[in-house]
Amino acid sequence: MKYSHIICHYSEIGLKGKNRPFFVKTLQKNIRYAVNQSIPELVKDVEKTHDRLIISLNEGVKESYDLLFNRLREVFGIAYFCPVLMIDNDLDSMKSNAINILKNEEFKSFRVTARMSKSASPYAKMYVHEHVGLFIQSEMKKNVNLKHPEITCYIDTIKEGTF
Repeated sequence: MKYSHIICHYSEIGLKGKNRPFFVKTLQKNIRYAVNQSIPELVKDVEKTHDRLIISLNEGVKESYDLLFNRLREVFGIAYFCPVLMIDNDLDSMKSNAINILKNEEFKSFRVTARMSKSASPYAKMYVHEHVGLFIQSEMKKNVNLKHPEITCYIDTIKEGTF
C-alpha cells in the first residue's frame, strides 16, 4: 500500500510546561535528522500539528518504508507512529477509503474509532462512527464488535485533512 503521511505521537514531552514547544521542535529536528541519514528522498516535510507530528512522504517503494519505520523506532520521544493516507474531510471519502484499506485485510469483526479536531470536521465523531461503520458492515458483510474487534479502523481528522 502507498502511504501519503506518517503520524507520530509523542510521549512525555507533551507533558512539559512552558518549554513544551522547545521539546516538540527538538523532536521534529531529531526526526528530520534520522530520516536524512537513511532515505532523504522519501520524506517531503515534518510538520507540527495539534498533539502530533506529521511526516509528509514522497512516492516510494515498500523497502524504503521499512527502512524509514526502523529509523523512526529509534527516535527518542516518539510514543508510536502510524503510516496513513490523507484524504478529504468529507464522509464519502472516509467511507470509500475505509473500504479500500480494509478489503486487503482478513477479519470477521471490526470497529470504527474516530478522533476529530474541534474545528476540523462538520461531523460529530459518533456520527462518523455510525455512518462509516454501517457502510463497512453493509459493503463487506462483517460484524461490528465494539469490545473485542479483530480490526479497528481509525479515523483521525484535523483541519488539513483526514487520516
